[in-house]
Amino acid sequence: MSTPLRVAVVGTGEVSRQVASDLAITPGAELYAVSSRTLEGAQAFSDAAGGHARPYGSYEDCLADTDVDLVYLGTPHATHHALALQAIYAGKHVLVEKPMTMSAAQAQELADAATDAGVFLMEGMWTKFNAVIRRVTQLIAEGAIGEVRSVRASFGLPFPTDTGSRWRADLGGSSLLDQGIYPITLARMFLGEALNLTAGGTVRPDGVDLTGHLTITYPEGRFAQLSWSMVEFLELTASINGTEGWIVIHPAFWSPEHATLTRMTWDALPDVQEIRIPRDGHGFVPMLKSVAETIAAGRLEHPQHTLADTVAVLGIIDETRARHRPQANRANGQLQR
Repeated sequence: MSTPLRVAVVGTGEVSRQVASDLAITPGAELYAVSSRTLEGAQAFSDAAGGHARPYGSYEDCLADTDVDLVYLGTPHATHHALALQAIYAGKHVLVEKPMTMSAAQAQELADAATDAGVFLMEGMWTKFNAVIRRVTQLIAEGAIGEVRSVRASFGLPFPTDTGSRWRADLGGSSLLDQGIYPITLARMFLGEALNLTAGGTVRPDGVDLTGHLTITYPEGRFAQLSWSMVEFLELTASINGTEGWIVIHPAFWSPEHATLTRMTWDALPDVQEIRIPRDGHGFVPMLKSVAETIAAGRLEHPQHTLADTVAVLGIIDETRARHRPQANRANGQLQR
């Protein structure tokens, strides 16, 4: 029996806790260590996860542990680039919670460094590994809805304002990076590379974007309409629309258990097919299992979500941010759109 991939979870927030829980049921991988800003915090995280993970109150000490195979970074957005570089230089494989970095240029730097070091690197875009999303992708490839013509997706939730790094500019807080990345990723999966985009949104004077909306155009008149918010509800669904039907991905579209395929013609009643596949654990298991298998096979990227994919999506995010970031009116504190 091969040795399981020994994973060090860095950061002790809610997503890290879910990843640690899912590692317990992931074939070929195990929670081996946890790193926090304090030893006490790391020990508490380890205890909550079963008490078997080595606690580290220093990231450098965690990276110095030669038994750590892969580092999972579940820290705030603005820390990802520097922490990932440290792990790469230490010879560790790296899985970075999305977004991989704050910009496409930073992501490309990480990609180049990982290639040079001969280590695996991937952004934790768990959506692409979800069983329902994979089934939807297969159906579309088989022509179930004809030619894909458009994508619509939205992700809006009014998050509590007193918790989380999403509200802090110094930590890379951003509804676009935290939520908008999902609709943008989905659109690129099914429509390919963008021609043009039109974007808007609301941004606080300190630079934290709160809402956003984006229309992307593609060759031959195809398009995507995308929106996101961390201050209000937007329907948590997505649809992929084609010349012979459409597929609706039900809430939450980025980690779904249910989708509906509808096929019809203008003169016939719709033919509806339900797709229901239960989620494994919190939803990270398929991605973690795929990462473990890829590393065991000696590959440095997973074809389901390549480094080029990450850089391309962050390029769209860069352009979106530049277009929808208004100037703050310093006299009255109101945003100019």
